[in-house]
Amino acid sequence: MYELKLDGFRGQAIRDRDGVHLFSKNGKDFSKKFPKVFAALGKALPVGTAVDGELVAFGEDGRPSFSC
Repeated sequence: MYELKLDGFRGQAIRDRDGVHLFSKNGKDFSKKFPKVFAALGKALPVGTAVDGELVAFGEDGRPSFSC
């Protein structure tokens, strides 16, 4: 098994009856920091779903961009 490390932000998304919640690994609200991701999760995740992963911004060249 291989996991690509892109040095993004670790995040957790939870969709419950109250809506979508997007948090950092320390529990900080990420909804304003990543509004496009937050909106997409609201459309994609069914109620009762939890997702854990890495949030990474990509530049026009398709590589991780740390200036976004």
